[in-house]
Amino acid sequence: MGLLQSFLDDKTSLKLKAKKKYEIFEEVSQEESNTQRLLSSELLNQNLGVFTNYSKEVRVPEIILNQILNLMGELVIAESNVTQHPIVQAIANDSLNSALSHLHKILKEFQEVTLSLRMVPVKELFKRMSRIIRDLQKNSTKQVKLEFIGEETRIDKSILDALVDSLVHLVRNAFDHGIELPEEREKKGKPKFGKIELTALQSSNEVWIIVSDDGRGLDKEKILNKAVQIGLVKDGSQLSNEDIYKFIFHSGLSTSAEITDVSGRGVGMDVVKTQVEKLGGKIEIRSIAEKGVSFILRLPLTLGIMEGTTFKVGDKFFTVSTKEIKEFVGLRNKERIVLENKVEVVDVRNHFIPIFFMQQILSQNFETETKPDSLLLIFQSHSKEIGIIADEVLGNQTIVIKRMESEFPKAKVITGFTILGDGSISLILDIGAIFDFLSNKI
Repeated sequence: MGLLQSFLDDKTSLKLKAKKKYEIFEEVSQEESNTQRLLSSELLNQNLGVFTNYSKEVRVPEIILNQILNLMGELVIAESNVTQHPIVQAIANDSLNSALSHLHKILKEFQEVTLSLRMVPVKELFKRMSRIIRDLQKNSTKQVKLEFIGEETRIDKSILDALVDSLVHLVRNAFDHGIELPEEREKKGKPKFGKIELTALQSSNEVWIIVSDDGRGLDKEKILNKAVQIGLVKDGSQLSNEDIYKFIFHSGLSTSAEITDVSGRGVGMDVVKTQVEKLGGKIEIRSIAEKGVSFILRLPLTLGIMEGTTFKVGDKFFTVSTKEIKEFVGLRNKERIVLENKVEVVDVRNHFIPIFFMQQILSQNFETETKPDSLLLIFQSHSKEIGIIADEVLGNQTIVIKRMESEFPKAKVITGFTILGDGSISLILDIGAIFDFLSNKI
């Protein structure tokens, strides 16, 4: 601005004189004209970078981004309607097939670019946790270092915003439950400063947010005793470490000896689990005594789109996230064994897996034809496995998730629906909720 003001104030520059009602330009000498051109050129060169940078960024209201994403989803469905139409599939024409393949490729690239519009780095979310640690240390003698790894990893902004409360709770828990007092750490041969680490990793179709500490780890004996005490499990039950750790997600379970402003009320972890699953993710726990604990939040890259596997039961269609399926097993020549609790199991490589019909899972009756060559979709959660019987598996495809306007009657295991290529409606299943629903049978 200094150069610009100088240019305008210079007496040798272009002068304006008022004559009668008009403003006219006074004639200037050749030397004055050259000076003006030199100053103008210098001014332009100095501001060229500003103009260039300004043109590289455009602010777009979030509502417009959402509309673009919705239209992209509709375009995916429309493309599927065309390519899977019986008349189109019946046409044996290499030129047509080539054009359709080219259309699919362009649409796939457009989809990736569109989804990237809402992707933001996790850096800002991680930075918020620094303030949480500073506030906690003001009222404690604990000394903690907070470290970030992979803070440039990008994730859908709507997912990031929804994660704030969950991450705050996990960091506060790590500080209060995990990290020991300085004198206790020194007795154990640990550094006086505890460490809480926030890590973000990206795979092909999901992001991992990991909250870990180098504290005392989870006390599985305390957790199990508390679970027995409040009636979550019978005394003497044989459970894996993963099954024991899962009890901390039950409301009302806390191993803290006293209630503080930070923890001890037995609420919070159940809310974290619910929120993560609501986002289409899941949470896992890894703990080693006296070494620390890690909470792994496995989240989709973006909401609204996922790779799904669709199967048919009777005249109804169901879709699950492809990554949730462990394997497919044919039921031909498989003997079904009925246990005392009336649950059927089949032997898969000397391992008995409980099997269920969709009618049992949805608590609804609808007609289906039991075929000898039906398929079993096997899912795993921690150390437990279940199988769901399908009449036919239609295959994998990228699907657009449509949310339910209201709760699906008697079915908490339904997260939404998608529209298939032929216009049919397929219900999207929440596998985590199915495991919870069948927990007393497996």
